[in-house]
Amino acid sequence: PLVLVVSEERVMSAYFGMPFDLWLTKLLFLDALSLLPDPLVPVLRYGRERMVMVDVDDIFVGNEDMRMHKDDVEAMVAVQERLRSYVPGFTFNLGFSGGLFSQGDPLEVEGSQELVRVADKFWWFEHMYKHQKPHLGTEEQLIQSITQNIAFAREYGIPAFDNGYSIAPHHSGVYPVHPPLYSAWKKTYNVSITSTLEYPHRNPAHLRRGFVHQEIMVLPRQTCKLFSYHYSLASYEGGLESLMASAEGGEVFETLLHNPVTIFMTHMPNFGHDRLALILFEALFRFVHTWTNLELILDRPLNMATRYFQIFPEDVIPVWTSPCDDDKHLFIWSHAPNCTSMPSVMLVGPQKTGTTALCLYMKQHPHTCSNRLTERYEETQFFSNETIYSRGVNWYMDQFPYPNVNGSPCRVVFEKTANYFSHELGPLRVHTLLPRAKIIIILSDPVKRAYSWYQHQVAHNFFTALNYTFSEVLYAPYYHNSSEALLNLTIRCLLPGEYHIHIERWLLYYPPDQIMFVDGEELLSDPASVMDQVQHFLDLHTILDYTNILRFDVEKGFHCIVKEEDKLQCLGPSKGRHYPPMSQGEMDYLIRYFREPNMKLVALLNRLSRPVPHWLYDDNR
Repeated sequence: PLVLVVSEERVMSAYFGMPFDLWLTKLLFLDALSLLPDPLVPVLRYGRERMVMVDVDDIFVGNEDMRMHKDDVEAMVAVQERLRSYVPGFTFNLGFSGGLFSQGDPLEVEGSQELVRVADKFWWFEHMYKHQKPHLGTEEQLIQSITQNIAFAREYGIPAFDNGYSIAPHHSGVYPVHPPLYSAWKKTYNVSITSTLEYPHRNPAHLRRGFVHQEIMVLPRQTCKLFSYHYSLASYEGGLESLMASAEGGEVFETLLHNPVTIFMTHMPNFGHDRLALILFEALFRFVHTWTNLELILDRPLNMATRYFQIFPEDVIPVWTSPCDDDKHLFIWSHAPNCTSMPSVMLVGPQKTGTTALCLYMKQHPHTCSNRLTERYEETQFFSNETIYSRGVNWYMDQFPYPNVNGSPCRVVFEKTANYFSHELGPLRVHTLLPRAKIIIILSDPVKRAYSWYQHQVAHNFFTALNYTFSEVLYAPYYHNSSEALLNLTIRCLLPGEYHIHIERWLLYYPPDQIMFVDGEELLSDPASVMDQVQHFLDLHTILDYTNILRFDVEKGFHCIVKEEDKLQCLGPSKGRHYPPMSQGEMDYLIRYFREPNMKLVALLNRLSRPVPHWLYDDNR
């Protein structure tokens, strides 16, 4: 039974008491939920329209005895016409590899030729000339293949140049991203849309998403329980009954129901012999038309992609996953699969707490190595800079050495970027790519950190900091005429010091035993002791005695590395910089500002059974 509780002409509650082993029950349940004031189930927010397209990959590809015959092509055209009564203008979308055209026995050759003869009855997309795996090719090789395929299409009158859509064979090169493929697509075929099963992973299917890379929109692709080896009912598990069940309320129907934009993947053998795909989609569309109020729509790929990213704007920027954690991705990953060069330790900040010093100290250990340095930057800023993050996983891995440095095994690869700590998407992005990484966070007095950060901006000639005093930065939120640039500077100065907020975000993704908190004041005064703690946290078997390699430099005001002939290697001139002290008023303001965040930090550290730095109890400044 279904009982609705109505108040003031609004449904306030729905009591549902039916089993879910029947498709009709599921639809009734969704209808019941849709009557609630604010339905939480995403499918209810899509309305009745469902955009659908059926791709037919490998139209000229297949083993002998699995290719289409002429009568299969004729049946495909006839069923396509019938499907238009359910989906106006419905047209199959065929992927061609011209280098494999007209192969097989005489009947199969005749079938290929018939496809070309009636080419204008279908949509077509480029599918690599020899159906090769794009992730193995250079940009030049891919351009050559696509150019050959385009020439083939022109020679045989295949209308494949007006939809900006292409599919990579073998699901290769789209995700994990192979940048030369995207470049080749743009330079030859002006591709603006593709689709893949692989982002973020092939399974589970309901979590597949779209993204945009190099201005190419990538839509999620869906299977329909038909794969390249399904050419007869005998080859399909459960036979006709199982095939019909998937369309009539089963898995394929639910795929269509739960996705506002659906691109189904099929293969050429599915349309030959027993023509399983024709049976499936005629049953599916008839079922939707008969039993639901859904409106099925076919549109060009560009319009489908536009609609998808209107519904899911948050999907535009991808969140890179690790190919090392997915066997399928490892198989189609263009980068040399040396997963041991992935960072296993992340020194995430925050800024102006001693991250550069800790990074330098960690590098002294013979079994650690970090990202390669450039002339301008010591940090990759991969997870916090949108432009850099868009370069993808291959670029990121290229920033790290292989795990054998100067003949000594590099057992711990680490990265230091200090603004990951307070970046809103930092924990999500880091964890998605590096779920087993150990995280190091340095906590120092937020009052000192805020002032040091401001002075750092001044020293680097940051325009807004040069034009405002520290007091003006602190009090900017209290003045209605403060510029956006000034208010942004205030936020960047103060917000990273509200440590509890950012730590809680990291704890959403990493368990406490993967996170180490370093006392920044102790790092400054007794770095050797801190480095003992760090080495144990990293499970380094060789423990380096840092009392022998660190020496305090009175002039610099911090510890330096003791090198050969007793020479010291200190941090650069931008570190340990001397500047005028804060005014008492500025200090008092910051002490008041951080009092509550510090109390919350103490509670958080106690909850995690971690030591509480002494400066958290020191208000006598």
